[in-house]
Amino acid sequence: MIDGDLRVADPYSEQVLDPWNDGYISNATYPNMPDYPLGKTTGIVSLYETAKPAYQWKNSTFNAPDKEELLIYELLIRDFVTTRNYQSLIDTLDYIERL
Repeated sequence: MIDGDLRVADPYSEQVLDPWNDGYISNATYPNMPDYPLGKTTGIVSLYETAKPAYQWKNSTFNAPDKEELLIYELLIRDFVTTRNYQSLIDTLDYIERL
């Protein structure tokens, strides 16, 4: 709450729920998206997960390359693939490599 009048989501939260735009995000892009708490609040709200379990890494032997050896591409998924999800981007990595 700002000045006792303007409600805003916590800018440092890991996720916000948006009643106006979340409906446009497909299940392929965000499977099992949490439901907006209809009837309990209005506007954009922060989502918190207490007692979050630690992430279980699947590869314990990964060694990162030296940063001098990296070739980094930056792109906006929304503009690069029409489905706007990471799986489509993964499926496009061969194309990116050929660039």
